[in-house]
Formats: sequence, C-alpha cells, structure tokens
Amino acid sequence: GISLNNGIDGVPVGGVDDWLEERFGGVVGYIAEMFLEIAGGKLNSVSEYLSALSERVSAVISATAIKRSISAEALAKDWLNEIKYDYNTWSSLRDAGLCGRGPPRGIIFSLILQWLYTFYDKEDKLSLVTCFRSKFAEDPGLDGCLLELEEVLKLRAGTSFEASLLTHNGQEWIINDVIDLPP
Repeated sequence: GISLNNGIDGVPVGGVDDWLEERFGGVVGYIAEMFLEIAGGKLNSVSEYLSALSERVSAVISATAIKRSISAEALAKDWLNEIKYDYNTWSSLRDAGLCGRGPPRGIIFSLILQWLYTFYDKEDKLSLVTCFRSKFAEDPGLDGCLLELEEVLKLRAGTSFEASLLTHNGQEWIINDVIDLPP
C-alpha cells in the first residue's frame, strides 16, 4: 500500500526508475522496477518483464560497444576476459549500469553471459558457466540461474543428462538412484 513515487523522501515524482537505477543499479533497481511496472499495469507478468529485461540488457551492452567505437565481438571479448579474471572489480559492467558493487546477480548475470558469448562465440560457453558456478557457489540465486544455463548448454552440446530419483522422507529429500539419460 506504499506509493513509491510519494512514499520515499527525495524521489522525484515520475522519476522513480532513474532514482532507483542511480542509487542501486543492477538487481535491486531492476526488481523494484519490475514490481512498479506490474503494479502500474504496464506489464502483466514476471516472464513479460524478463523478456523486456533481456532486451534492455542487450541494448545497454550494444550502446556500450557503440560508445567505445568497437564491435560487439570486441566488447564481448574484452568483458569476458575481464570477468574471468580472479581479481575482477566488475568496473566494465558497473560503468555500463549492469551491476552494483559486486557482480551482477541471478538472471541478469545469465543474460549478460548469453549476450557475451553470442557475440564472441570463440568462448567455450559450457566451461565458462561451470567456472562461474564454482566461483559463485555461495550465492544460491545466482548458482540456480547458472545451473539452469549449464544444463541447457549440456543438452545443446549433446551430452548426457544426469537425473536423480528422489524420495521425500519427512523434512528431507533422499537420493535413491542417479542415472545418465542419453543425449
């Protein structure tokens, strides 16, 4: 029941999107914006918002390449090299407005990776996603998005798919069997 346009001191009426983006960037701004868009009737569902978000991420990255006067492939190569670096400060993605102080989270990171290796297809997509899953194992939201992406890439590569047969026992799930499904 709180009107974000009127309920937060210092937020200009009609400018809450820019206000959130300026202060939070990345995920917090996008999530708050999603709730505003759905609550305001501009969008009908989370999936509709995710589609719009994917287009926005692509537009931000494309605009960055144009601003730097380089090709999308050159930008993707630069960014992939930077984000793989162990001491990455995320400055490129921060400067583009795609994340806050830390790495981008969840679906935003997946969208960025998909865009980057679409334009720089020399990168081994599966090993890249597997690498990031190991780096961000403590972040369940990000790891879940990367796990989904990793499994999709495995299926596209024609590898077998590991499936577990689980049984619910009280408050926990027990693995009864693990099988490899053919590609």
